[in-house]
Amino acid sequence: MAFPRGETYSVRVRASPLTSPGSISLAAALLTGAPLASADGGAGQAPYREASMTVKVGATASEDVGYANGLVCDDVAIIHARLEAESPSSNRLYVTGLKAGTTSCRAGTAGVSPVVLVKITVQPARR
Repeated sequence: MAFPRGETYSVRVRASPLTSPGSISLAAALLTGAPLASADGGAGQAPYREASMTVKVGATASEDVGYANGLVCDDVAIIHARLEAESPSSNRLYVTGLKAGTTSCRAGTAGVSPVVLVKITVQPARR
């Protein structure tokens, strides 16, 4: 977009939350990997647990993952996975089997939210 010559525009600049002294300290801590307090009382460690599920090809199974945010799965050719809010304080991982095999999904972001590592086995559908 071009502005006509000779016209002036005023722009108001206000302090950004990212430039306030407290947030600069937080940013520095995050960039240096310094431990932060967490809900479980550990230094920088969010709650972690493992779970397993078995699902048949074409079927859907689910697992309560608490308030874990974020989802990463190893082999999306075997499953279709999605994370949905179940309530304001709980999310649920839904897994649909696509083909027989094993894989795993991690719900949560290490150091930020609880992490649930789910080992998934997909079995062939009965005929």
